[in-house]
Amino acid sequence: RGARAVDVVVRVDDDAVRLRVHDDGEPVAPSRRGDGWGLAGMGERAALLGGRCDAGPDPTGGWTVTATLPLRWDE
Repeated sequence: RGARAVDVVVRVDDDAVRLRVHDDGEPVAPSRRGDGWGLAGMGERAALLGGRCDAGPDPTGGWTVTATLPLRWDE
């Protein structure tokens, strides 16, 4: 809520793609419904690929979403 700026950083190394999205808005509690939509769904999909996705209030203010997805995974 109320974000005025959003910073997006994408990095690729030998093993993974790393994404960080941070805004300066008001922190909001994440939904924990687990219905496969929104942040919960992003975490589920990242886990299916052997990765990770986290979201929450940033200690410096605002809200941050980070994701790490492997470049290779076992099918």
